Amino acid sequence: MRLTVTRRLNAHFVDVPSPLRLASDRHGVHVTITTQIPDDGGFASIICSGSMDLAELEPPSKGLPLDAARESAWPRWMSDEAQILDVHSLAGLADGLDHLDGVLEHIGSLIRWRFGLSGRDSVFADFGAEVLLDDGQVLQLRPIPQAALGDDRAAIGEPGWSELAGMVASEFREPIAHQLLREAWNLRFANPRSSLVIGVAAAEVGMKQLVANLVPDARSLVEDLPAPPLARMMKHSLPELPIRAAIEPERRCPKHLHKALDLAVQERNAVVHRGAEPAISLRETLVAVREFLYLLDLYEGNIWATEQLSATTRASLGMTAADE
Repeated sequence: MRLTVTRRLNAHFVDVPSPLRLASDRHGVHVTITTQIPDDGGFASIICSGSMDLAELEPPSKGLPLDAARESAWPRWMSDEAQILDVHSLAGLADGLDHLDGVLEHIGSLIRWRFGLSGRDSVFADFGAEVLLDDGQVLQLRPIPQAALGDDRAAIGEPGWSELAGMVASEFREPIAHQLLREAWNLRFANPRSSLVIGVAAAEVGMKQLVANLVPDARSLVEDLPAPPLARMMKHSLPELPIRAAIEPERRCPKHLHKALDLAVQERNAVVHRGAEPAISLRETLVAVREFLYLLDLYEGNIWATEQLSATTRASLGMTAADE
């Protein structure tokens, strides 16, 4: 099978005097870069296309388990005819998509850097992909929004809807930590490194804000001076704070959240200091940050935040069904 992915560079206001074309090979991928100028002579588009034989990708760059192949490949690309592919072909397709993405992202970022191009944070806007089967049949793959997978589902109902009236009438505002988390969540596919850095910052900001709100005398100290590492504050500060929830001190720092956020900070440091790509699951990390922020909301006296906590966290806090 031969896989081809074609992407349009996220770049604004590109002047090109005449159509340009460049072809190159990188890591087993044949790359073609072209510029397209509209008939009216407006600003140009830059198209990057990568093509490779999946049989040459040996061994798979991620060693994807066969039973996870469909789940891995299909969150980003759909095809009505894909049922004809066996599970081995699906594994190769999923791994090939990742490999092609990496090569094209590298080249696209070089183009933006070299020519000082402005554009959205993500290097590419999805354009299209196709698979040429050995028998000559062509499968067109269609990209779908990642949010369609169900990660972003939420429910609205009572008594929360009635409680909202009181919040609207008061001085309630969404905390900046939650705003940062939303930004990190929306970047998790387009820019994983920025997503991780902003996500960890959300947890750190949330922790500092809780201390400042519960201990007003410490506000200037918390806001003006570098805070201790997040994991240390979680372990040592949460049990000592005058929280506004009936949670025993020894239960206030759930071990699973402490472990997840400590690892996230280590990965963030690797990204910031070495430019490394995140080596942990961004989804799991950001879900842990979200859980932590709603836990802090609970500690600040917002009992409704319990609704947003997982069963694992509620059990760690010693909550029973009557508390929920």
